[in-house]
Amino acid sequence: MTGAVIKPLVFPALPDGGRPTGAPAGPQSGRRTLPLPVVPTPRTSTVVYGLAAVDCRGRVAHHAVITALGWLPGIRLDIHESCGLLVLRPDAQGVFSVTNEGHLRLPAAVRHCCGPIPGDRVLLAADPGRDVLIVHPPAVLDALLAPRHAELDAARLLLARMGVSAEDLLTAPASRPPVPTFAEYIPTVSAAVTDGTRRVYGPLLEPHRRALGPPSPGRADTAGDQAAGGVDASSEGAGESPLGGTTQTIITLIGLG
Repeated sequence: MTGAVIKPLVFPALPDGGRPTGAPAGPQSGRRTLPLPVVPTPRTSTVVYGLAAVDCRGRVAHHAVITALGWLPGIRLDIHESCGLLVLRPDAQGVFSVTNEGHLRLPAAVRHCCGPIPGDRVLLAADPGRDVLIVHPPAVLDALLAPRHAELDAARLLLARMGVSAEDLLTAPASRPPVPTFAEYIPTVSAAVTDGTRRVYGPLLEPHRRALGPPSPGRADTAGDQAAGGVDASSEGAGESPLGGTTQTIITLIGLG
């Protein structure tokens, strides 16, 4: 017995890019968006780094660095000093060579020029593309890193003086009090100055009666008349500020207070 055929259930297409009708768009939907991960810039250099200690005979051993260069035991090398660094290159006429154990032997004369002593750890930078190995003694590393460390110390000092910690920079900012408007701040400034200054600048400090900005000619004349009536604006340190904008007036009054 054959039953009735059930029609397929087809959902209607949603308008506006798949958003239900009436649903708010963007961040107003109430859904919390996840932060995108920061993708580090891919490294393009083929330089291989390694740290190794210098023994009492000037030998340095680092298997990964030597392997990256493809230097085999017995290969002859040229070793010379340049700007405090030790530069090693393959040279058929070189008087130095990789030891049978795969170690590098730094000659005493070169070590004395660059300063590494037995027990010091040096930074090895092998560049297979150039077939060169550069040895960085501790003194060179100090010179390279000192500016970076100084920048970090300066940043920490600045944060300390601002009362901000490094952890504060990683967290969401706390709610801050609103910045007062001119209408709220002008009464405070007016109350802090002398009566004479208030009489001169009073017509310019009326945020509720006019828009902030340069005074009209009539208000400027009024301020001038009041100054001529007994208050010397120049003696109060105002100069020509009564004819300036309200912002300049407030700055002047703060200085007078």
